[in-house]
Parts: sequence; structure tokens; C-alpha cells
Amino acid sequence: MNRIYSLRYSAVARGFIAVSEFAEKCVHKSVRRLCFPVLLLIPVLFSAGSLAGTVNNELGYQLFRDFAENKGMFRPGATNIAIYNKQGEFVGTLDKAAMPDFSAVDSEIGVATLINPQYIASVKHNGDIQTLALVMVKTVTISWTGIMRRHWIFMPPAG
Repeated sequence: MNRIYSLRYSAVARGFIAVSEFAEKCVHKSVRRLCFPVLLLIPVLFSAGSLAGTVNNELGYQLFRDFAENKGMFRPGATNIAIYNKQGEFVGTLDKAAMPDFSAVDSEIGVATLINPQYIASVKHNGDIQTLALVMVKTVTISWTGIMRRHWIFMPPAG
């Protein structure tokens, strides 16, 4: 058995103590304690994208489908749409803008909606859209390439 020792200062003992050369520093234990929670958090942090397709379970699923398909109270141009949960309790009102018409949605990847002959609407996290094809009346397809993205903030008219 190896009997080589060295004198090391111990903050706990406030002095020098004899330590075997095979002894490890206390720092290694704290690193091991820290690694375990970090390894548990990594899947949680990277799984946030998997929640992108979830819907709120307090509202009826048919409400989300009606919104996407412009059916029922979500007809194009509707304003001040009251939203109720599954128990029939009032949740809120969609009153910031008129309901858009989703019938002119991009037919290839579904990331944009034609809201004006010169403007399409999308969401910020989609990034730049280079090509777009809209199917109008199931027979006419209009395609665009080289689309320029404009960032703007909605300002309600003064008055």
C-alpha cells in the first residue's frame, strides 16, 4: 500500500492536515451534485417545441377548428367575438381587429394568409417566406417569389 502523504491546508480545520495522494478534492463532489439536475433539465428545455401543437383544454376543441376554418361566429369580418369556455362562462372578447378571411391561405406550407392583393399576414416565428402559392376558387393558383418581409406595428386610427 502506498504511504505517500502531503500536507494540505484545510479551511474546516483551519490548519494543515496530512492527506493521501489518492484523496480527491471536495470540488468534485459539488460538480457531481450539480451535473445531475442539469442533465434532468436539458430534455425539459429542448422539448418546448413539442408543445407547439397543443390547445387549451379549458376551451372546446371545436372552437379552435371553427376559428381556423372561418365557421360559425368566426366568419370573415366579424368583430367583438365573445369567447366562452366549456362550462359556458365568459372568457374574453376578440376585439382588437376584424376576423381575417383564412380562405386564401398558402396552399404549400400554410404559413401565410392573403389579406390584401399586395399584403400577406403571417406570424413572427415563421421567418422569411421566399415563395408563396395561394389557391383561389380551387382552380386558379397565384404564385409569388422573392417576397420581402416588412415588420410593422398595428396603429389604430386616431379619432
